[in-house]
Formats: sequence, C-alpha cells, structure tokens
Amino acid sequence: MLIEEIVKQAAQAAQKMSPEEKAKVRQQLERCWPEPCRRITGQFRAHFESREAAEAFASHPANTAYHGDIAHLCLKCGAWHLSRPEWLVPSWMRDMTDQGWN
Repeated sequence: MLIEEIVKQAAQAAQKMSPEEKAKVRQQLERCWPEPCRRITGQFRAHFESREAAEAFASHPANTAYHGDIAHLCLKCGAWHLSRPEWLVPSWMRDMTDQGWN
C-alpha cells in the first residue's frame, strides 16, 4: 500500500471519530514520534527528516544564521538539527583546548 493510500484511509477514519477518540490516537502517535526539540524560548528548533535536507537548508543564501552549521542526528527527538560546530564538542574537550592541550 502506498503512503498516499494510507494517509487517505486514515483521514477518512478520522472523520468518523469522536473528539475523545481523536485525542487518544493523537496521544498514541506522539509516543511513537516525539515532537522536535524546542529552544529555551519554547520555539521549535529547525528540524529535518534527513542530513541532506538540513545541509541544503543551511547552505541556502537566505538562511545566513545557519551558514557554517553542521547537521547532526538528535538522539532525543530523532530529527536532524543544525548546530554550530563548537556546540557539538563536549565541554571537557573545549576546556582542554582552551588550556593548550591541543
């Protein structure tokens, strides 16, 4: 079965559900697919389904805030995020580099 057919059948089934049934299904889906990570402000971080999509977004001329960022797979939410290289280095390693241990 193609994904389009599955989505169509799910939409038809959802139209017949009560609000309580829809809420229960939503809760079950959220357990399977956690929401993407949020920033400290509460806004969602930029998230992508693949490394290629994240890198394409970061390299787009309009997205200057993400130029130089590295795509990495988040172990918390399972999505790809973009982060500055220095954010991905453990603090103990940064401390060693700052003290001349390189």
